[in-house]
Amino acid sequence: MDNRIKGLVAISTSGFRATENLSDLGENYFVSIDPDHYIGLIKPRYTFMLQGDNDSIVKLQDAEYTYSLAGEPKSFFIAEGCGHGFCDRMHSEFYKDLKTIFSSS
Repeated sequence: MDNRIKGLVAISTSGFRATENLSDLGENYFVSIDPDHYIGLIKPRYTFMLQGDNDSIVKLQDAEYTYSLAGEPKSFFIAEGCGHGFCDRMHSEFYKDLKTIFSSS
């Protein structure tokens, strides 16, 4: 969690909500790639999540769960009719989020 980073804009992202024994999966690697394990450490920097409501890869409820683990300040944007990844309906929100991050002191 490099303090030089001012914030996060995550698109189509969720953690794994793993219930298995992490030591069986190679815990260090697994934890390093699972946003659920580190998204709360980003605070007090910005966390913005953008999610399509028609994403067949990252389910909306999984993204919402990961978002719930983030600290303030944070924002969750649902792009109606969008699938996985960036879509045109995210453009304005994405721009606003980046502007917020880069104009913060």
